[in-house]
Amino acid sequence: MTATANLATRLESVLGAHRVVAAEPELREYAIDGMVPGAIVRPASAQEAAEVARFAITEKLAIVASGSRSKLDLGMPPARYDLALDMTGLHEIAHFDPGDLTLSVDAGMPLRQLARMLAEKGQFLPLAVPCCETSTVAGALASGIDSTLRKQYGTPRDFLIGAAFVDGKGALCKSGGRVVKNVTGYDLHKLLIGSLGTLALITRLNFRTFTLPQAHGGQVACFSNLEGASAYRDAIEKSGLPLANLETLSPEMVAQTAAVLRETSAEFAGRLDPAKWCVYASFEGNEAVVPRIARDLQKLANEAAAAGSEILDAASDAHLGGILREAFDWLRWASPAVALFRIALPQSNPGDLANLLRVAQDSSLRAALLVRARYCPFHFVRGIRKRIRPPRPRKCCRSCFLPCRRRPRPRNAFARAKQTQITCKCLGPEPRRSWHDAARQALLRSAEYFRARPFCGRNLSSADSGKHSRRGTGLRGFCALRPLRPVLEQLSDLSPLAS
Repeated sequence: MTATANLATRLESVLGAHRVVAAEPELREYAIDGMVPGAIVRPASAQEAAEVARFAITEKLAIVASGSRSKLDLGMPPARYDLALDMTGLHEIAHFDPGDLTLSVDAGMPLRQLARMLAEKGQFLPLAVPCCETSTVAGALASGIDSTLRKQYGTPRDFLIGAAFVDGKGALCKSGGRVVKNVTGYDLHKLLIGSLGTLALITRLNFRTFTLPQAHGGQVACFSNLEGASAYRDAIEKSGLPLANLETLSPEMVAQTAAVLRETSAEFAGRLDPAKWCVYASFEGNEAVVPRIARDLQKLANEAAAAGSEILDAASDAHLGGILREAFDWLRWASPAVALFRIALPQSNPGDLANLLRVAQDSSLRAALLVRARYCPFHFVRGIRKRIRPPRPRKCCRSCFLPCRRRPRPRNAFARAKQTQITCKCLGPEPRRSWHDAARQALLRSAEYFRARPFCGRNLSSADSGKHSRRGTGLRGFCALRPLRPVLEQLSDLSPLAS
């Protein structure tokens, strides 16, 4: 009996013959960089996946978990590959509450099937990742490839609220919960994003869902050089328009995209100029917002002296957006030898992009550059309740240090920022403060207050905690200091916005 047959026999004694595959043709389908597993195990529940993990620990075997196997080439090749754990057997929806916008789904659920189910309730999950037609939910998160909709909806870290997984000891573990405002424990489930299955076996994921937008649209603007495209992109980002996606395509990338588009839409592909730099912007929302964004983008394109700009309808935008979403997949097969690099920069400027292209040209390589928008969240702090509010500022003027004649309550500093004027006797009325300045000052005052009073409130016993919580005092008004520190660090790096 060969080693593969012996391993399959031992696994059959644990899960049964119908869960184990050892045929040579199927084993080759699960190969990673030429390494073939000794057996394939297809569990149908989290308990069976835990049993396989405990068996592998006892036998000192190496496991690689997979779903549709569309991204097995990512990451370093495994040092050992004994068992292939196929998680597609876990494909049920454990919990879905459309009213609370929460979803709990098994790891092997296909993204396309999940999207159809959510669309029936007027909701969706913004996981626009490559290989979307075949990818599973857990595979999309474990691969670490960001969604093309992250500019508007954020990365998976922002809407993943919980997970269930099998750890390195074969134990079933949970992190987070099934509600959005869950603060129990640490965010261990977010470590699974981009882990490539090396930290745990994901069995279930909990998400916050979003309502489907009423309308979609897009725009393509072409420029003769990189500087013009970068200036237009910067103007869009500074305008504050709510875009779902913003991408810059080099001439080589435009040519590759047009070649893929010709197979399904030759007329639309002919309108893309492979000699130009193109900036693609996608936006969505209600029927009143989408036309306004389109008009603003056209105005910005005219001000940037674009060689050409076109507003795309919903169908054309979905077509081009889908091609760019799948760029990771079809770029792998664009040439017999392809190397894909993902470079994350805090800020991209024309000089850095030109240097990247120059490196490829010096090596006589064809280089296609696709620059995607980064996600820049701005965090707000919840309003502080009456009984637990920070002290009012003592001074308002750097010259005379006289108190303000009119001060808003700290809990309404965000809402009244645009209506508040600070006056003093030496300088007279000062210009209106922007909401950014008011938010920064409120956060700084809150930070000093909570550092001085870390418990901030009464020490409530179990007998009277419910009474005070119903009044809105006590621990319900506590604002934790831990998430406040990164917010202050981000705010300190931002410049005040214009009122």
